[in-house]
Amino acid sequence: MTKKYTPILRVILSTIVLYAVHKSVIAFADWNKIFDEFHYALEKLYIAFGLASLLIVFILIKVKQRNFDQVGMAFMVLITVKMSSFYFVFRPVISNRGDETRWERINFIILFMVFLILETLISAQILKSKPKNHPKS
Repeated sequence: MTKKYTPILRVILSTIVLYAVHKSVIAFADWNKIFDEFHYALEKLYIAFGLASLLIVFILIKVKQRNFDQVGMAFMVLITVKMSSFYFVFRPVISNRGDETRWERINFIILFMVFLILETLISAQILKSKPKNHPKS
């Protein structure tokens, strides 16, 4: 794998580590019964968030190759698309204000924020590494 695709490997490894830590916390706190009742299984959420992050990072790498100055704007557009897509896909959990989905909604929001931070950090690394033909600012 070339150096330019290192951010993709970071997303994959981070997703695996986050999932392992999350499952460990659930087992340690004995919250299995709570998580078993969720509308969306934890594994499905991690797959959805992980694939979305992979897609965002891959597109940012491609944008960087074509036009480095557009990486920041592309990141903002991709995050907006992700937020709106996830809202429509996971709306049964997000918009349900009943007590039965309270923990699932909190779990979803925390996962969303964690992956947003991950994507932001990796995008910042992509932005830090200027292409060879880019003039220094």
